[in-house]
Amino acid sequence: MLKTVTKVNQVIEDDTALDGIGWGFGVFRCKGVTPLIVNNPDYKLIPNNSKKKMSPKQQMETALYYIDKDKKVYGFKANAFKLAMVNAAPYIDDRKMSKNKATGCVKVNAKRLPKSAFMDLIQIHTKQGPVLGSDWTTNPTTGGQIQTHRPYFMDWYVDLPLKWIAESLTKKQVMQYLQQAGACVGVGDWRQQKSGDKGEFEIEDLGDEREII
Repeated sequence: MLKTVTKVNQVIEDDTALDGIGWGFGVFRCKGVTPLIVNNPDYKLIPNNSKKKMSPKQQMETALYYIDKDKKVYGFKANAFKLAMVNAAPYIDDRKMSKNKATGCVKVNAKRLPKSAFMDLIQIHTKQGPVLGSDWTTNPTTGGQIQTHRPYFMDWYVDLPLKWIAESLTKKQVMQYLQQAGACVGVGDWRQQKSGDKGEFEIEDLGDEREII
């Protein structure tokens, strides 16, 4: 009499498999409390002798970031807000909210930024547009004082898309980083971090974003 033999394949669990990272998403309006001074790095590279040959208006226009120059859509470095959050960490009285955690666990959600040729720029929303600002600054070569003409945005806000590792940070903590960044660090030239008083902002939660990475 023949016997039926049932072959059983042993299932071995792979304990090295990683769980996917859970991301939190949000958009936060950063609304200017003090004027934002923009200074495109390309402008900084122009020799001072060449700047002297430019009119104040030309200097200002050269220092702008453009998302769409023809339509006068202006931008600003999105990552400047992330760096401000990192530098704001020491102002937060919570040891769990470290500089390292802000560096590694929070990112600008670049998928939500407008397309631009320069870098990851975030749009500056403004009714007035840039106005000419003139300041005395230090010439890095001679140490003397020179007059610099840069664009000032007197009324401004950006809608900042962020994502963060949800297992490491809560949305409230992310907002704390951003709130302290606006109050204590700022963005742009002559911000609080650089002993100035420009680039201060307040934040508003515009709601969650959900998407599959």
